[in-house]
Amino acid sequence: MNLTCGECTADSGTSLICRMCIPKLSTHKRHKYRAAWHKVIVENAGCSCECGYSAPFDSGELCGDHIQTVGSRPDLQFDLRNGRCVCLPCHNQRHSEGLPKPGVKRSKFKKPPTCSVSGCPIFALGPKWRSKADRCVRHQ
Repeated sequence: MNLTCGECTADSGTSLICRMCIPKLSTHKRHKYRAAWHKVIVENAGCSCECGYSAPFDSGELCGDHIQTVGSRPDLQFDLRNGRCVCLPCHNQRHSEGLPKPGVKRSKFKKPPTCSVSGCPIFALGPKWRSKADRCVRHQ
């Protein structure tokens, strides 16, 4: 299977994007191609996991999983040979963090510690004392 790059139309082998265009992608385009990669992986697998579970594509119960993680091989992040279709339990078994439930966005920021009296955030003490404090300045 030989694909053409979605950006420059060069031969990209089995990848949606050629290796020359990957570093040039904007965040928006990277997300767009990542979503397309997931869709192709799930559809090529017939919307069924390796464990035998199957579900409609738009159910959010199946996902494309990178065989070699994007962190270890970023050059293969859009390569169709580096993907497999898995259900959420199988994916969560492989990755300790798991996936958020469909429709739920995971925040990349940690919640600040909260005051033990009223639950208000502990910002006023500064980063040095924030982890050690259990009350805000107002409730000390």
